[in-house]
Amino acid sequence: MKFVYTLFIAVLAGFLLLNNAAGPGLVQGEDRTGSPLSSGSCGQAGCHSQGSFSPSISVELLDEGNPVTQYEPGESYDLKVTVTAGTGTPPRYGFQAVALTGAGNTGAGTFGSAPAGFRTIDINNRTYAEHASPRTNNTFTIEWTAPDTGEVRFYAAGIAANANGSNNGDGAATLGSPLVITRASVSAFTPGALLRRLAIAPNPVENILTLRAHSDQSGEYLLRIASLGGQVLHQSRLDFQSGENMHTVDVNRLPAGVYVLQITDGDKVSSTKFLKR
Repeated sequence: MKFVYTLFIAVLAGFLLLNNAAGPGLVQGEDRTGSPLSSGSCGQAGCHSQGSFSPSISVELLDEGNPVTQYEPGESYDLKVTVTAGTGTPPRYGFQAVALTGAGNTGAGTFGSAPAGFRTIDINNRTYAEHASPRTNNTFTIEWTAPDTGEVRFYAAGIAANANGSNNGDGAATLGSPLVITRASVSAFTPGALLRRLAIAPNPVENILTLRAHSDQSGEYLLRIASLGGQVLHQSRLDFQSGENMHTVDVNRLPAGVYVLQITDGDKVSSTKFLKR
């Protein structure tokens, strides 16, 4: 009887350890990202608090592999979380991330279908992305579709684990401050406008301005950048295809100030404003 009882305890302990490797949202129903909603990080909660590997964590929002600081409502991006070991070589990694907005820290945007080894889980009406099982890869990438709201703040936690079947010898990290992504300037479609949609980012801009536009037809259009007084300081011709288009414009030489960006075919025009730092 003692043998059976001991075996039961061993199996139960193994079951709990296995589940604790499945992500804090599923196992504990908790936010461990270090957000204002978090009851404590993975390290503070004692799950992976041994301080091994000295891990750090970084978060990026990517558009076709390029980091962005602004989003366009309804557009899809890749949220990339990277856990980096400061010492040693951890055999396993894990993460949890959430996007929040507003003073009430409501959920922002929508995570896409979870890739293999990932899951999305709702905690207190907010959706979190996290590992479903520990991974050998230290990067975690999941699709995220932007909302039509204001500033979005991404919080994330990561673990570096030694995969010994317990929480001994692991390390945890959270962001020192959230990744903040703001809403890009998007011009609304008006009757008679050349483009159905025109969005620019970043805004304010220092060097390279990226514009995205939806055109109903193909053609070569003229891009103009003018001061608020109407002085044209830059112009170039751009080829547009029917549908979605993306172009970059070097504005590094422009003095700091507010400018009007216009795209015209000589008849119709679409325009928006931006701030050059």
